[in-house]
Amino acid sequence: VRTDRLKRSLRNLCRFLALAAIVWLIHQSHQDFLEAERKKGRPIELKDTLEAFPSAVSVEPDSSASGFYETRNKEGEKLGRITQTSPMGDTAIGFSGSTNLLVALNAQHEVTAVSIRSSGDTHEHVQAIVEEPGFLEQFKGKPLDQFMRSVQAEGVSGATLTSLAILDSLALRFGGSSKASRFPKEISVDEVVPHLPGCSALCPSKTHPSLLDALNQKGEVIGLVGRTSPHADSIVGYQGPIDTLLVLEANDTLIALQARSSFENMPYADYPKDDAYFSSLFQGRSISQLADMNLTEERVEGVSGATMTSMAMAEGIVKTAGQWEAELARTEKDRWAIVWGLGETGSLAVILLAGFVAFTKRGKTKFFRRSLQV
Repeated sequence: VRTDRLKRSLRNLCRFLALAAIVWLIHQSHQDFLEAERKKGRPIELKDTLEAFPSAVSVEPDSSASGFYETRNKEGEKLGRITQTSPMGDTAIGFSGSTNLLVALNAQHEVTAVSIRSSGDTHEHVQAIVEEPGFLEQFKGKPLDQFMRSVQAEGVSGATLTSLAILDSLALRFGGSSKASRFPKEISVDEVVPHLPGCSALCPSKTHPSLLDALNQKGEVIGLVGRTSPHADSIVGYQGPIDTLLVLEANDTLIALQARSSFENMPYADYPKDDAYFSSLFQGRSISQLADMNLTEERVEGVSGATMTSMAMAEGIVKTAGQWEAELARTEKDRWAIVWGLGETGSLAVILLAGFVAFTKRGKTKFFRRSLQV
């Protein structure tokens, strides 16, 4: 009897392990499918490869690497591989859009050519890149793993944002990350003191993910400090984005704003700083109130002589406040919420049904088994 019971237990254990393996394989297969869908872009054709591989007569997807294509000559010899930065690099926005690049590699995984396949950026900025061949040529000879770490290169004068977006798209395509901000300079205490005289130090906020706590000499929080970059880097004024300093009281009410840096022309970039009325449109509002602002309904007008610059600042403030609100909501939700969706419900149902079949007498009846087959 004891032997039969042991055999039954082992049989049930094997069934459970097989079930667990099936569920894991289904989940993994679905994740692979989603990854493949994410990496799909407009297929690369033979004509797209001829600049990098003039003797190519065929191009086929590389079965060993998603998103890559193999090129071969008329003898069937492999010439190299080619890929594109879209769609993974599409989040890198230049002056007004992203740029899709073709990247050719040799057998040693070194870049042999980089060219622009298509671009949603302005024609003059893309043309500036094309007319400066040294910009794209500087990537030749670089190993692929260098793009995974970071992409260091010289930009093109007159097309700075487009250049930066191209660098970011290359990094994103090959597993790296884009630069966090078009404005690398962090907020300093000296910038905050004119608006919060008691500020002696800044540290990451314990309540708002993207903000800094302004501390007095006793270490007490006397306010919050943030900036519109990188949240508003895609909002362009006359020549480019603007990084705006936002200073708030401890209760998250805005008390001051000031342009820190921009790609705008001088002296127009300084005009909003001298317009007290423009600042007053935002001062006194909480983060949630700033996020809810409708600039059209409230008839917010730009500063005379710098309309596009000031309106970009206004849009950037509203967008940034909305991002801060969303971040705070996600932070609160992540603390308490259990991630449970349709996929998890389906998996649980399969497990329960399989357990019913494997471990109960009713689940083993001929009628029930035939029902499952139907």
